Amino acid sequence: MEKLEIGRWKVAGASVEGLSHEKDSTPCQDKVAMAVDNRTAVIALADGAGSCKLSHYGAEIVVNKVKTMFIDSFDRVYNMDAKSAARYIISNIVSELREKLKEFEGAVLKDFSSTMLFVAVKDDRFIAGHVGDGVIGYISKDQAKVLSEPENGEFSNSTFFVTMDNSERYLRLSRGTIGNASGFLLMSDGTGSSFYDKKTRTLAPASNAVLGWLDENSALDVNKAIEKNLRELIRMKTNDDCSMAIMVLCKKNLDEFRDRDIEFKKDFLELSDDRAVENCIKVYEAVKKNRIIKKTTLRRVAKSIRLSKKIVFRHVKRMVNIGIL
Repeated sequence: MEKLEIGRWKVAGASVEGLSHEKDSTPCQDKVAMAVDNRTAVIALADGAGSCKLSHYGAEIVVNKVKTMFIDSFDRVYNMDAKSAARYIISNIVSELREKLKEFEGAVLKDFSSTMLFVAVKDDRFIAGHVGDGVIGYISKDQAKVLSEPENGEFSNSTFFVTMDNSERYLRLSRGTIGNASGFLLMSDGTGSSFYDKKTRTLAPASNAVLGWLDENSALDVNKAIEKNLRELIRMKTNDDCSMAIMVLCKKNLDEFRDRDIEFKKDFLELSDDRAVENCIKVYEAVKKNRIIKKTTLRRVAKSIRLSKKIVFRHVKRMVNIGIL
């Protein structure tokens, strides 16, 4: 009999201020946002323009808008033609930025200038987008590869921003099926100085190692580990702010999963109660063996594992929502 697996996409990330910003008490202009909801996993990163006084606000608005946009509208964007999708993404972000402008007297859209990088995954499909510098990478068959390279302007120290006129022209979109990809990685220009070789246009082997952290640790612990490495190691090689966001498809043999410590299982299942973890695993195994998620089947599942229909329905609904079922 084939052994059952349990799997889902997990996300983590962090950003830290560069040494020059720390010295000048300047806000960190790198921002990251992550979410898993509505069967969709999203990671987003934005690097605010150093010359723009409000770019840290702009970068934060960009990543949060990207996050909510794809949680709510992944299918809509995926099914659009490329030009319509680019226009839809940029217009939604710019509208959000213009709304924020009302809070700052005399401010203009350019003051919110930032780059944008994101990857969203739903079921077996992905959408990736990139405006400006920074790098998007992915893991396929245990090898780190570049999905989208940095794009600079006329000069090596200039780039493109979502606030530019007709910025949808600079949005590089990738869409398709996941295939052999098991993880994605976003990094700002500051972080790229350690993880991306501009001459060979390749990612450092350490990229693969970082993505592996999520496979064996809780998202909270990985957030802390990324932040620690950015602060104590990566930013020492650049004056720039540094940020990174990762997304990994974590799969475990169900028997092995049962043997993991309770904190790992709580994080994986997004539960806070030990008993709920035990019940959730029972429900998962029973549902997978029945193969079909229907109310009639779930009633039979509830009876077979001696749990109430309410508990079974609740666990199934949540597991579908975060992509386990």
